Amino acid sequence: MVETGMQTVLIDTGLGAFHPFTGSVLENLKRIEIDPADIDIVLLTHAHPDHIGGTLDQEGESIFSNAKILMSQSEWEFWNSDPLVALKSAGKDEPHSAAVVWYAEQCLPKLQKQIQTVDGQMEIVPGIETLPAPGHTPGHQVIHIFSAEEALMVTGDVFLQPLHVEHPKWCPAVDINPDSAIKTRVRIAGQAAHSNTLVACFHFPFPGLGHIVGSKGKYQFKSLDMNTSK
Repeated sequence: MVETGMQTVLIDTGLGAFHPFTGSVLENLKRIEIDPADIDIVLLTHAHPDHIGGTLDQEGESIFSNAKILMSQSEWEFWNSDPLVALKSAGKDEPHSAAVVWYAEQCLPKLQKQIQTVDGQMEIVPGIETLPAPGHTPGHQVIHIFSAEEALMVTGDVFLQPLHVEHPKWCPAVDINPDSAIKTRVRIAGQAAHSNTLVACFHFPFPGLGHIVGSKGKYQFKSLDMNTSK
């Protein structure tokens, strides 16, 4: 969650109340005294279940009812075409693909009135912009947050674990387009390393924050030490 001074922006929503160990977004917002109705923008990196599932409550109603929900145009088009056929043609595991598509079909139509699409690199609000990062999904995007001399790159699922930073060609089965995913991993790693930008990676061990170091295609992830960082 990002407070800009003008807007309250939530980046992705988790899996939702799918399992006893998921669905902590509302609890965490409550801890910092943020009401879901106060969220102005929900910014989605992509439409996989563990990123959009928390948009709906157990009755299938929008949790962030006052928010604009932003996703890339190509992501919206993919999940609203015939994604199961596309996933099968890409050789993806059928049971997993069916589950992923089912989740999108449950969430996206119910959110359609709130959803607005963005295209390419765009500044959403002052200090927050989208960066196209296709491969994991066709319209996957990275969120770049910047203020004065500080910056944070929310990488979504560009990297699913630190080894993907060191070995960008190691593609998980859930990357829909491996060739694009590899190019994206190399590009994002290079940008983050060159600018020394702090990165936030959803699936990394806690805290999931750190820096990518290295050059010329050889990179590593260095986790932020929460005991010494300010």
